[in-house]
Amino acid sequence: MLSDSALVSFCHLVPLFSYVMLLGDVWISLPWFWGNTFLLPWRIVLPLLLLLLQDQPIWVRQNAREALNFQISMLIYWLVTFALMRLLVGFLLVIPLAVAETLMIIIAAVKAGEGKPFHYPLTIRFVQ
Repeated sequence: MLSDSALVSFCHLVPLFSYVMLLGDVWISLPWFWGNTFLLPWRIVLPLLLLLLQDQPIWVRQNAREALNFQISMLIYWLVTFALMRLLVGFLLVIPLAVAETLMIIIAAVKAGEGKPFHYPLTIRFVQ
């Protein structure tokens, strides 16, 4: 069984797998990778599961709530970016948004592994 800090770190790191799947889509072109991997719902499954399980410590639930709010916010930011691609402006936002998301996820996972709280910047607080 994973320790609480390892579980919370993994909860923050799960969304990075969408970038691995995106690379598979671009370089391997496997049919099951087709589509928009940034918007896959499994990015929120683990944080949501940890939040709904009542037997989790408060610290785990707080980190799960933070990760869930961040992923919902990122979903909105990606949808806006993709909509702006119609105007050719969104293409300028893809790389900075992906880099910012990746850096924030890694920082959150490291802080969670150390047992320190982390609040994602520019996150809309949907789940309280």
